[in-house]
Amino acid sequence: MEPSAIKHLHDKLASAGVLFASGLTDSELLEIYAFHDFRFPPDLEELYRYRLPVSDGFYNWREYDSEAIIDAMERPIKGILFDVHHNDFWVDECGKRPREKDAREGVIREYFQGFPKLIPVYSHRYIPDYPHEEGNPVYSAQQTDIIIYGTDLQNYFDAEFCGGETIDYSKVKRIKDWHKFIINYNLCFRMPGEMLEKLL
Repeated sequence: MEPSAIKHLHDKLASAGVLFASGLTDSELLEIYAFHDFRFPPDLEELYRYRLPVSDGFYNWREYDSEAIIDAMERPIKGILFDVHHNDFWVDECGKRPREKDAREGVIREYFQGFPKLIPVYSHRYIPDYPHEEGNPVYSAQQTDIIIYGTDLQNYFDAEFCGGETIDYSKVKRIKDWHKFIINYNLCFRMPGEMLEKLL
């Protein structure tokens, strides 16, 4: 995103009541990346360099090793495992469902290990770290209820905080593995056919 677009996004969020701290420095970003073994997508990194949102629900990445952030990083896989153990959820690609709880967890964790990491942005909204480019979609993740919540970062913030845009599903980037999972195990059960066709 151009600097003017980052400033415009910041100003819109600030007008909506979002509080900001000073932006992250190069050294702070390197510490975050080393600790969590990911990189913020460029558009999110540019926003965090400019100013860091710190209102309730956002994550203070200056405290990158905090329990809140570590828990948020683990929440998507733990939520999926909850449905595996308590709601009979299973991923067909994982083969036959093991009878033992520990075995089920091992299979599921191994399967999702290859998925792009989901970086918490706000509450249970996440953005994938791969590909490392602008325009990745934002997901809402609660257990296996993982849905597309924004075409990209700006579209998401507009919808979440500014009463703005709806999602144009034809423009949603197909993220490795996550896109297929969302279509196969979520959206196909509750999206009108014409909307689903735009994602296929």
